[in-house]
Amino acid sequence: MLCSTPGCRRGGEGASPGERSVRVHVLVPCGLASVFARITVEAQEDLPDVHLTGDIVPVVAMTDRVLNGSLHADLFTSLGYKEIERLQRAGKLVRGSVRNMARFELCLATAAGNPLGVKDLHDLLKPEVKHVTMPPPHENSVGCYTRDVLKKAGLWEALDPKIVYPASSAQVPKYLRKGWADAAVVYDTCLIETYTPTGEPKGAKGAVEKVAMIDPALYPTMYAPAALLKGSKHPRAARRVLDYLVSDAVADCFRQHGFKPLAPSRGGARDR
Repeated sequence: MLCSTPGCRRGGEGASPGERSVRVHVLVPCGLASVFARITVEAQEDLPDVHLTGDIVPVVAMTDRVLNGSLHADLFTSLGYKEIERLQRAGKLVRGSVRNMARFELCLATAAGNPLGVKDLHDLLKPEVKHVTMPPPHENSVGCYTRDVLKKAGLWEALDPKIVYPASSAQVPKYLRKGWADAAVVYDTCLIETYTPTGEPKGAKGAVEKVAMIDPALYPTMYAPAALLKGSKHPRAARRVLDYLVSDAVADCFRQHGFKPLAPSRGGARDR
């Protein structure tokens, strides 16, 4: 989890943030928890005058709470643009501040061992595949992308009766482990991420298996964006952190957690 303890520095040393640094608070979805934990450690040396803290919240709940005014921060990060677009429509983001930190891809996943022999999307039509899980597409980026992939592949109508919806995207691997669903389309980075909102482990290593990558022709390039939230108490420091999140200084942190570098140039804006 992100360092949120006053005075946190490498090795527990250093002055309290109130004395020498400006506190910048970041909202982080569960799927970015591990990479942001690493970035927070790096920032202690790279941005010594900034005290980087954060809340790790399921992305839909995080977006809802920003919209209803019950959650405040300097920066908002996400996996995908559904949540960013909801905040843009409500005027919650600083105009022109949306930046892309890294890319990721979609894969097809099953429980370990792939007991039903699912090899590609069309195998989801097999009668022995009873349930396919995905987050609700109207409010969640991965659900929205999955629905569009299935539509473009000509499978949505046939698979619609099989779809089961968890309360959050973080629960999709749990549905596979527990046998509540036979397959899912997920971000490939989610199979590396170990954090869950409740703090419970995702399960034994290898409990969920990646069986195939989704054809990239079926979906647009997907980004992990970050943006400045309106109402920041420290907008200049927050913008410096935003620049840091899209810089080469943290590119290795993203790569180590399965993310792809931006192409053709890092940190491209995508404000609409």
